[in-house]
Amino acid sequence: TGPSGQPQIVASYQVGGGLVPFGWSLMEGPRVVVYSDGLAIVDASTSLVLEAKELSDLLAGLRRELDGFGPTASAGAESQIADAPSTALRVRLDDGTLYKVSAYALSEATGYDPRLVAGKNRMEALAERIRQDGAPYQGKQVRLVPQQVDKADGPGIGALTASPET
Repeated sequence: TGPSGQPQIVASYQVGGGLVPFGWSLMEGPRVVVYSDGLAIVDASTSLVLEAKELSDLLAGLRRELDGFGPTASAGAESQIADAPSTALRVRLDDGTLYKVSAYALSEATGYDPRLVAGKNRMEALAERIRQDGAPYQGKQVRLVPQQVDKADGPGIGALTASPET
């Protein structure tokens, strides 16, 4: 819980970038975000409240799996993949900082440290569980993303997405 008494983000898993339309990353939220009160949200659409032990186990596992990586992990020179997305895993440490490790083409490339892959797999498994056992999530805030379009495509449009991180 943060200084204001509001739940804080304690873990998240986001995949973005790659060969996607301009502005796509502005509209797409994290695949999974977990708060200090146990609220876990997947794809800004489904939520589940984790029990205290499950939340504790999740954080301990992610801390172990991400320990020792810098802000950017790499698979090595043998993995040259174009236009793949980057994965960002975040976990709140005991000192309160939100530690983040990013990896390009983590799902596509070989050569990444098995601990990093295990962290991604842990968050993917949590996402699947939330999708199966969770309830519809409705965010308290929305993010407006205006996007100009070519007049041949019709009038300008905007996109609204739930914003579970703010």
